[in-house]
Amino acid sequence: MAQSIKRPAGPKEHSLHGWMPVSDWTAPEILKSELAPELSDYQRRLRTLTYRIKKYRAVPVYVTPRRGDYRFMDGELEVLVQSGQVKDDFEPSDQALVEMSLVNEVTLSVCREMRLLCVDLDGDVDLNAGNFDDALHARPSSSANVADFLFNWL
Repeated sequence: MAQSIKRPAGPKEHSLHGWMPVSDWTAPEILKSELAPELSDYQRRLRTLTYRIKKYRAVPVYVTPRRGDYRFMDGELEVLVQSGQVKDDFEPSDQALVEMSLVNEVTLSVCREMRLLCVDLDGDVDLNAGNFDDALHARPSSSANVADFLFNWL
C-alpha cells in the first residue's frame, strides 16, 4: 500500500498519497474517438504554427513530452496520486497517460507529414519517475540530461 509523502515542487508542495497500481484501464481507440475533435484541432494548430515559423525562415522543432507520474514497477503500471484524489470510489487510471500518448501520436504524424525535426522525448530519453517534480516538469538535474540529449540530437 502507498504511503503519504510530501515532495517539494518548486515554491509549492504537493501532498502526495504515493504510488498506486493502475486498476482502471482506458481503451485507447475509444478515447481517441472521444477526443477526435480536440486532436484534430491540435493537429490544425500545429500545422498553422509550423507555417508561421517557416514564414520567418526559422526551423520548427517539436518535442513529445512524457509523463512523470507513471512508472512500471515489477511489470505493473503504477500512477502517482495526490492525497486529495484518494476517496472511497477512487480507481487509479491510465487515462492521462493514454491522452498524452494520443497527443504525442499527432505531433509525430505532423512531423513525418511535414518533414520536420521532432524529438520523441517520450520514447528516446531514459527518464524515470524520480526525474520529475510533477506530471510533466523534470527536476533541474534531469533537465540537464534532457538538454544534453537535445544538444547531441540537434
